[in-house]
Amino acid sequence: MKKFFVTITFALVTILGCNAQDFIVLKTGDEIKSKVIEISQTEIKYKKFDNPDGPTISMDKQTVFMIRYANGTKDIINQINSEDKSSANSGSITNSSAANSTATNSSNSDLRTKTCLYIAPSIPLGDFASETDGGAANLGGAFGVEWFFPFNTPYFGLTSNINLSYNPAKIDESTNTYSYGGYNYSYKTKAVSFGYLSEWTMLGLRGQYIADKTKLYGVVLLGANYTLITGDYSDLGSSVAFASGIGVGVIFDRFSLGLRYFNSKPKFTNDNTKESGNIKISTLQLTLGLVLGK
Repeated sequence: MKKFFVTITFALVTILGCNAQDFIVLKTGDEIKSKVIEISQTEIKYKKFDNPDGPTISMDKQTVFMIRYANGTKDIINQINSEDKSSANSGSITNSSAANSTATNSSNSDLRTKTCLYIAPSIPLGDFASETDGGAANLGGAFGVEWFFPFNTPYFGLTSNINLSYNPAKIDESTNTYSYGGYNYSYKTKAVSFGYLSEWTMLGLRGQYIADKTKLYGVVLLGANYTLITGDYSDLGSSVAFASGIGVGVIFDRFSLGLRYFNSKPKFTNDNTKESGNIKISTLQLTLGLVLGK
């Protein structure tokens, strides 16, 4: 499991590192991934993002509409001389204004708080997923709400997640045999049916890479878990404990597909025997969601 955490953490760092690039937006609408070196009165000098050790390229400033930097800021390149203000160029100016409006609206949209509703199958992990630890939990279901609060850049921000999952479990009746004093004895273990309802309240950080309408993201979460045991094990009651979680996903337009892992180890006390102990509760969820708002 430590390797899993290291892998996801490395993926998150990689996502954030991928954003360290500038975009030169041309008046035609095309974008060039680059590292801007210098902006003069007539030219823009840059290196290709995928070839940082290559030659420095010069571009006519007149062909450029905007430069969007890696930190989320932007410069509008609007060099229009008086002789260019003719009817022949009026259409170009209008198109540039429209492109400016579209880019501004897109940038403002990426900086707004996002809400995502999702459902997921809940794959049981931990002690309840193992028969040797008294578990044998089955596949369950989950529902959740996730928020993203961007900082001054659309690539990084706070995230909050409220998730409710339920997993049923059943241990079939079995016959056990043991020997004592030269005699064999057998006894039956009755079938047991139970389930556990878990509520995960999490807060953490999210980083993402944006390409047009597609976003690739990773999250790291901390919070609390409340678990209620039902059925034949209901005498264990409920418990609250510290929880952690990680996740990755992709968003295309308004649709989200992701992977979430939540983990906790609450302490339960048997109401009848008064015995107590910690039980590891974990769930792996493949989420399918809908992003609300613009």
